[in-house]
Amino acid sequence: RKITPTSAELKDTPTAMRSQQKLQVDLEQAFFHNQPPSLRRTVEFVAERVGSNAVKHMKATLVRELVERGEKMLRDGLESPNSNASMLNESICARLCEAGLEALAKAAKYCNEKSPEAIRVLLPDETTPTVLTTSENITKRLAAEKACGWLSANITALVRREWRSKYDRVIKVLGSPAAADPADVDGVVAELVHPEESTTPKKKQGSERVMCCPPHCKHNSPLPSDILIEIKELLSVAVGPRTDDELPTSSHLRTLIHRVGDTLTCRKFLTSTSEQMLLNCTVLLACKLVSGELPVRCLSLRSGHGGVVVDSGSGSEPPMSELLEQLAELWGRDCRLSSPLHQLFTPLTITAVLKAGNAERTNYLLLVRKLVDKGIWSEEEVISHWIKLTDSTLPAELIENFQLQSKGEKVFPPLSEMQKCIDTMQISHQTLEGAT
Repeated sequence: RKITPTSAELKDTPTAMRSQQKLQVDLEQAFFHNQPPSLRRTVEFVAERVGSNAVKHMKATLVRELVERGEKMLRDGLESPNSNASMLNESICARLCEAGLEALAKAAKYCNEKSPEAIRVLLPDETTPTVLTTSENITKRLAAEKACGWLSANITALVRREWRSKYDRVIKVLGSPAAADPADVDGVVAELVHPEESTTPKKKQGSERVMCCPPHCKHNSPLPSDILIEIKELLSVAVGPRTDDELPTSSHLRTLIHRVGDTLTCRKFLTSTSEQMLLNCTVLLACKLVSGELPVRCLSLRSGHGGVVVDSGSGSEPPMSELLEQLAELWGRDCRLSSPLHQLFTPLTITAVLKAGNAERTNYLLLVRKLVDKGIWSEEEVISHWIKLTDSTLPAELIENFQLQSKGEKVFPPLSEMQKCIDTMQISHQTLEGAT
């Protein structure tokens, strides 16, 4: 028989309680020894699931109620004169963490209510009442032990995390700094007392990123997650099998880009991560549009059989030029988080553009020209990206076609520099062919 040394016992547990717990465990082991192995597995499974559900229930009910209570306390506190958002945050967080300890008792009660129901469903109908009652009691103890063990170790951190998230959202909506330094307390108080003096969105010092909503924002813009899903669906259409009916129309794309702009303007539900993901997806969408991998469906034109005509769009046609103009305006807003526009000059994008027709090359050059005109990119940055592409071994005939196209469009004032880069790519490709 295994003997547990006294040095391994918990020091903070009373001796009488430890003895009672050991006796309880020994009795349960003896009970399972005289029962089928499936009974033990069923009891342990039910205890595991009920304990997990108890934790989830506490997160969805108690923690949410505490955070909502803290939000009301924060809003009431900020309405008072000479209020300090940072001090309110610390005080409310301490109260919520203390109240969060109620989760232990509520979780134990939840396990006592749900465990018997679950064990009765899973055990055979032929189970004797004595075995059933004993199994229920063991399940209740194990489930409560698992739930309370997790909550006692993590409930404080959970409440702190949820409260911090709610606090940041409330501060964004009210237009106050998310964390007030002691040196900035006077400014925070003045801002809370005289909110009408603030007429422009707040920004971080030394940064161009807008930190709160503009004045009179109604916070009814689409959620970032919804917009991301919609853009990713379009990108999946571009790379996967598709029918003409699945292709977007120019009006659909214009509406989508407009909704992206609304989402980036309202800061209530927007984080830096979701903002960067939105900008990244819009750049990927632009790459698919200018390369012709995502054709634009034209509803106004119809074929002789009544089908919808798919038009890749040329630079001279208003729909595509308007889309490119709208994208350039979107990237040029105050929300610029170093938009991943470098993807326009990746070998993958350039190869797709070179392999497409003249219309796609015109669209690509037109988009880059708009970025330069709006000051989003400088001409030096454009040329530097072209220089990096000189190491790419692109097909010579495609480079030649693109060279002729760029000469005809004359979209870049420093065309000679760009032509040098294109010539270098062509020469490097010919050298590679001679070596092989």
